[in-house]
Amino acid sequence: MKLNRYLLILLLLSFPRELFADGLFVWNKGVDLYEPSQKAVILHDNETEDLILQVKYEGKAKDFAWLVPLPAKPDVSAVQCPIFSELSEYTQKRQRWYAFYGFTPRGEHRPGKVKVLDRKKVGVYDVAVLETDTTEALMQWLSENGYSIPEKGKALLREYIGKGWVFTALRIHPEEEKLWVEKALNKGTLIPLKFTFKSRHAIYPLKISSLNKGPTEVLLYVFANDILVHPDFEIQAPKVDEFFYHSLPARNEWEKRDRKRFPDFFDYEHRHFRRTKSDELPTCQAILPRLKAGRYFLSKLRHTFKSEEMHEDIILRPPEELSPKEQYYFVKKQVARGTFANSLLLRTREQASEYFAVELEKLIGRKGYHSFCLSGFQFLATSPSERDLEILNAGATHRVQSVRLILGKALNHRMGSSFISAPPTYADKVVPVLGLLLGGELGDGVRDVFECLANIGSDKATELLKRVIQNDTGVNGRHGGKTYLKRRNVLYALSRVSRPNFITVYQDVFRKHKEDMAQDEIFLCIRGLETIGDPKTIPLVEEILAYCIEKNYGRDINGARNLLEKLTAHGDR
Repeated sequence: MKLNRYLLILLLLSFPRELFADGLFVWNKGVDLYEPSQKAVILHDNETEDLILQVKYEGKAKDFAWLVPLPAKPDVSAVQCPIFSELSEYTQKRQRWYAFYGFTPRGEHRPGKVKVLDRKKVGVYDVAVLETDTTEALMQWLSENGYSIPEKGKALLREYIGKGWVFTALRIHPEEEKLWVEKALNKGTLIPLKFTFKSRHAIYPLKISSLNKGPTEVLLYVFANDILVHPDFEIQAPKVDEFFYHSLPARNEWEKRDRKRFPDFFDYEHRHFRRTKSDELPTCQAILPRLKAGRYFLSKLRHTFKSEEMHEDIILRPPEELSPKEQYYFVKKQVARGTFANSLLLRTREQASEYFAVELEKLIGRKGYHSFCLSGFQFLATSPSERDLEILNAGATHRVQSVRLILGKALNHRMGSSFISAPPTYADKVVPVLGLLLGGELGDGVRDVFECLANIGSDKATELLKRVIQNDTGVNGRHGGKTYLKRRNVLYALSRVSRPNFITVYQDVFRKHKEDMAQDEIFLCIRGLETIGDPKTIPLVEEILAYCIEKNYGRDINGARNLLEKLTAHGDR
């Protein structure tokens, strides 16, 4: 992006971070190092901000002028280390997972004058830190010192002066112009500068950048003690599924080892990635010594702003501290790709739920509707609130069948996927939703509901499955008999899960309905009892064996006999 006689930049603070990658890694330098118009590294802690800023500029060194408004007098220093390269490579490697004004007191000065708080040579720059209480005085100083500010910039400068901010004015030092032209301008990048100043919140005075023509891409690397967000930025985060999975009991030794690695990747309390470790970013620590004192979250934020979008300065806050309106637009930004997978949405839950309820009706039948519904229903079913349950209930009775089908599939994935050894403690909350689904026409989608109930396996879920079997009056088959599809699907779902309370279901089904049971239903009873493997079921298995002999069900006779042998041997032990 070519600039003429002025360049007005503002900076912000925020915080989260990212994760690890497996396999072959190819570092894409261009996307992080050469494309953004503004790049910044921000460390905000204890009301102090370190801001390392680099911008693009193409033109003559004598024409370069840079004005940076900040809320307090900064200490300015040059950064010679390749900090952006280190962070680019580090964050790209960590992208595997699916699924913030205060200012310090300043000396008195006469009204209407510009006070130069500091002036020095920093690297290749001639740096002046300015304070004033009138726009006219500042415009005059800038003009006298070779800075050209457009007339429309006066109003913006007046806003910053009214807030008590100071301005850091930078030019290429005359002694450095030749070296600068030869080594830097051909790349369009300036040597980064570090500003250290007092600020209660992380702020990015974006509005002043609206004076630049054309779009401005901003890339921020932010270190802090919590995750700071803004509605304009999309933020990478672990998927909701990752947190759901790691909150469940482990089924085997491999999963136990995997759970122990959980703190290496995630901060479960903050729904985000783990903090950076002291030995991971040596260049950053050399430039930002405070990184050694504590472990911070690292967030990578990127957005391209149009001039008309830069209508206010940005303040980054934790998701919960955003206003309801800001939270709503934050949710909208994170769901821009059509999925509720971003785990940060769990920290703006109320607005995320409302956004889903509103957008669902708009998207029905449109492109991306299926993935939007599926991920949204899975999000709502993750430790659901009362409002979430209301939306799920509405989905279960929705006029559009495909919505009901997707809801059944989503609940089955969330509560009853095959990788789950035991459902979450809140699983019983969705049993009434599954009951509502069974009251409508689902076709083959009913299997998802039965599988979900079987995997939940609670007494509440079991009783619902029993009622389904009792109320299944069957449909007329081709040869005059009846086919009990619901009963068969329930038995199929139960046969895949080992839950002791299912024994009573098999007892009720066989003893009450054996005369109208199809042979494959008998087989499913035997397989289900084998899955449970409890010697207490021996009397029931003996009953089933006798019935199979009576009916001459050869395959099932062998199956029942083999099961009896296993259960008897197990009981003897």
